[in-house]
Amino acid sequence: MGNLALSSCPGKKVRLTGPSRGRAAINRDLDLDFGRMRSLGITTLVCCLNDTELDFLGASWPKYSESATQNGMQVIRLPMIEGGCPNSIEEIDAVIQAVNVKIRQGENVLAHCRGGVGRAGVLACCWLLR
Repeated sequence: MGNLALSSCPGKKVRLTGPSRGRAAINRDLDLDFGRMRSLGITTLVCCLNDTELDFLGASWPKYSESATQNGMQVIRLPMIEGGCPNSIEEIDAVIQAVNVKIRQGENVLAHCRGGVGRAGVLACCWLLR
């Protein structure tokens, strides 16, 4: 059996002009993050962000997709609005089934959103309940 891991957005870059509301800047490197994930055995990523949010976080979809592929990882998209839920039961069910197949085959899957606890957490809860 593989594992399901949760993370904040790989390559995330926010508050680069200095602290905001007492919070420090975050300046992750997409290639380094993906390389580290791959070294930990991650083979599949579930990205819960849409293209606009990936751009905002400094990890545009073209760069994200290319880097994931170069690091030997498959990407499953499940974009959800911040604070929202999946677009449909059918969509989340298809993703849960794909994740379940990977994990039963002994692969490690990593789900992420912006911070790694909201939308990625929803996916993890749905997977556990299934």
